[in-house]
Amino acid sequence: MSTPHEATDSRRGFLRQMLAAAPVAVAGGLFASPAQAADADAVRPLRVGGLRIADHVVGGVVVQGEEYDYLLFDADQLDRRGRAAASGTGVVRLTNCVEWRIRMDGDQHLKGWAADPSDLDACQTYEVFNSSWVADLIDDNPALAGLRSPPLHHCVFTFRETQFECVLAAYDVLLHTGSFADLYKSLS
Repeated sequence: MSTPHEATDSRRGFLRQMLAAAPVAVAGGLFASPAQAADADAVRPLRVGGLRIADHVVGGVVVQGEEYDYLLFDADQLDRRGRAAASGTGVVRLTNCVEWRIRMDGDQHLKGWAADPSDLDACQTYEVFNSSWVADLIDDNPALAGLRSPPLHHCVFTFRETQFECVLAAYDVLLHTGSFADLYKSLS
């Protein structure tokens, strides 16, 4: 488990670096207002900047860097009508990612929070409000909720056969349409 760090790279810097590496379609990352859900472990869909996880994706790939972790998966950039306008590799930069885990269907005994991730629709993204996982992490490390620490969010990315869950402060999303080799070089 890591603690939040001061980001040396701004959101603009990340997007600029990725734009220089290869053609991309850029999307932002926003969380919903916590006032939208009062129940503990309330799960709500999270729109991830117009990206949709491709239906054929069994699971994501996690690339760990020195400052950031990245979640990569085949994705479609949606147009205003909800149809695929471009396809490529979805890149989610996980900022101040405190902890992450990958689960498979059947891991219900490991869930650690009230909702069962295998009950969620595949190839979607969700935010868990008032997360018991976040509360447990803060109980174990009160510095995570300190005055200088950004608020933490519990996100779930579902794929055909797995789920990626993480607790993080923020995220940036883009669709990389160049080669995977170019993408990997820009992340390292």
